[in-house]
Parts: sequence; structure tokens; C-alpha cells
Amino acid sequence: MSLAVSATNLHEHYIAVDTATSIKFEETSYRVSEESTKDKLIVLDGEAYFFSGDKNLIINLKIRFQEQNDRSFDKITEIAKNLFQSHAEKGDELAIAKYGFDENGLAYAQFTNNWLHFKPTDRYYGDARNLFLTYGANMKQASGHLDLSCVEITADFFIPVYEAVANEGVGNSIFVYHLTSEKWGVTEEIMLNEPENIKKINLTRVKRHATFAGSGVDAFPVTALGEGDGQKKFDSDNPISPDLEGQAMSGRGFTIKPDGSYDMFYFSSNYGRERSLRLKDNEVLLKSENSKIHMQAKTYEIEAEDGAVKITLSNGSYFELTEAGDINAHAINNIKLTADALIQFESDKYEFL
Repeated sequence: MSLAVSATNLHEHYIAVDTATSIKFEETSYRVSEESTKDKLIVLDGEAYFFSGDKNLIINLKIRFQEQNDRSFDKITEIAKNLFQSHAEKGDELAIAKYGFDENGLAYAQFTNNWLHFKPTDRYYGDARNLFLTYGANMKQASGHLDLSCVEITADFFIPVYEAVANEGVGNSIFVYHLTSEKWGVTEEIMLNEPENIKKINLTRVKRHATFAGSGVDAFPVTALGEGDGQKKFDSDNPISPDLEGQAMSGRGFTIKPDGSYDMFYFSSNYGRERSLRLKDNEVLLKSENSKIHMQAKTYEIEAEDGAVKITLSNGSYFELTEAGDINAHAINNIKLTADALIQFESDKYEFL
């Protein structure tokens, strides 16, 4: 879960959002020590949308909403409701807020979540002083730390609020957004002083965990298996995603679901050589980098409908069954046929060149 704290007057919003990422492991919440995220709030067409809850649901919701031409709160609520009903697991939560402007340029905020059954709240309009709102995790506690007499809002206004309620799911750092109906901006990342007793977890020590690579509409799910042996790490030019740069590679397995494909990877111990199976929309790719592929079965069949079958070695030799029914064999060196019994050749015609 995440926390948004906002101050809204007649024509502008000031919104602070934290960057902490947390997971539940064996029913206990932990701060993910090596992860933080800036995209809990996105700005589209000059209006801000805040997301809190299950990470997978949020990423899916963002992707679907950004594909829409309709930016209304009713539309994002409709998408969120359908998504939650179809994909939420027990204990998942999903909350969204919009910080927008009406046709007269007046600033307002609107909210909904799964506890409200995705029924949108009324619009909360700003006033000549400030309307202060907290939304998301620890929102009630955060409201008790607001200085309601403050008129001139700066980033310093929000820092003590977040530091007072920081826990496994809220904190780490904040970004503060300023929006008017004509323009918007955001501060640099502001780090927070937090309690020392926050429970943290390093995902590289978890045997199996799921995350996402990429961002926005290009994001795709990644499941990592195992800790690895620590001998080789991903560089930016790896077969999965540049986002994995610096993470353990050798001795680990991964499944990923990018657009148009479902891929499985294992990177060998010590050297991180790729063994992979990629199920793509238009082909299947099997790879065993710098090593052999061994297949064992009672019987073995290769079938290709309306196409050729060709086995080619790296040295150029090949054996081919063509679409026309021909059999072609080519060796860059010698051909040797050996049999313990008879070798038979049968044809209507023989031609030796």
C-alpha cells in the first residue's frame, strides 16, 4: 500500500507520494530494501492519478487506462472494478484517486477503492485556503500530523507527516507534485529519516519472487527462481531486460511474459550461459548456449505442415526435407555410410555427377 497527502486550493494541487515498496512474506509485511518506485502517481493530460494496493493489479490498471481516450474517473473506476473482480486474490487491495480540474479550472479530488466496491466518491473541491486530504495506507494516522493552519505549501510541509507514519509499506522517500490546469511539475526525490525498526527484506534472499520489468505499457511480469551462486550478474545487454542489470544471474531461473511470448530461462552455474525456451506467437525458440541439447524418448517424430525441415550444423553441413518432397544432404567434408547388413538403393533413375 502507498500514501498520498495533498493540499488543494481553488486552482492548484500539491500532492506528496512516497516510494516505499513492500511485500507480504509468511503473513508478515516487509519493506523491499532494494526497490523503490516513483510511478505510484502518473500525470495524464495535466491531471494526476494515484494508485495504491497490489502491485500487479496497479500495473495492469495503468496499462489499460493509458490505452483509453476517455480519461474520466468513471472510466478508470470501471476498469479497476472489472480488473479486481477478474484477477484479485484473497487479501488484495486496490485504491485509486484522481487530482483533476473541472471545466472552470477548479481543482478537485475524487477517490474509490475495493472497500467502496469501486463506487466513486463525490468530488472534493479545494477552497481559498487549503483542503488537506490523506489517502491510502496510514491515512488516518497521517491526518493527525497535518498542520491545518499552513497556507503556503512547500515540500517541507509533507516531510514530517511521512516520517511520523513511516513503516514497512509507507516511506523511504517522497516526490511532491504541483499541478495547475495549465502546467505541472515535480520535485527531486526527497529522502526521509525513518525508524530503525522497519522490517526489511532483500528479494535476492527469497527463493521465488515476482516483479515487473520495463515501465508503463511496456511492462511485463518476471518470476525469479533461486538465489543464484553469486558468480555472474546481469549486464544491461541481457536476454530478459536491462532492468535486471546488476542482479544475480548465474544459477537462477526465470519465467517472463512479454507481449507476444512466454519465455523460460535458466543461466548456468558459474558462467551464466543461457538455456532457454521461448514460446512466441510465430515460432518456438530453443537455445543451449555453448552446450549440447540431449533428447531421449521411446519414439521421436518431427512434423512440419506445409514447410521444410532442415537440420544445419555450425560448420555448414545440413540435412533437409523440402516442401516439394525432396531430400537434400550436404556435407562440407566426407560422407560415410556403414551397415552391418545390406544397404539398398532403389529408384527409377540414377544420376551421378
